[in-house]
Amino acid sequence: MQAFGSLVRQPWFGVVVSSLVFALLHGAQNPALFLDRLAIGLLAAFLVWRTGGLEAAIASHVINNVFVYVIASLTTSVAAMRAVTESAWVDAALDVGGFAAFTVAALLVTRWMRLRTRVDLATSQ
Repeated sequence: MQAFGSLVRQPWFGVVVSSLVFALLHGAQNPALFLDRLAIGLLAAFLVWRTGGLEAAIASHVINNVFVYVIASLTTSVAAMRAVTESAWVDAALDVGGFAAFTVAALLVTRWMRLRTRVDLATSQ
């Protein structure tokens, strides 16, 4: 994200391009699944940008994957889940909604704990 954003010195560019790369690296997918993964990439990149670190985005991705793997192991199989190339629009919306809720919660916790999200370059050298 930082590498892409530094190309044009615009944070939004890094957010969008890294999210596109994230979605494309998930392989073959129908439009609903692609937009699901793109939205999750955008939310994770937004978390990195707003919190100043990778931790919240990594945690949200881990939590998302744990839920997916637990549901897959209880309903079908993990192998079938890993071979998914299609999603219904409703399922994609529910997935993104859950990820968005985690994003909001992470941002609220960051604010509540008064965590620093920026480094003062004058004092860090």
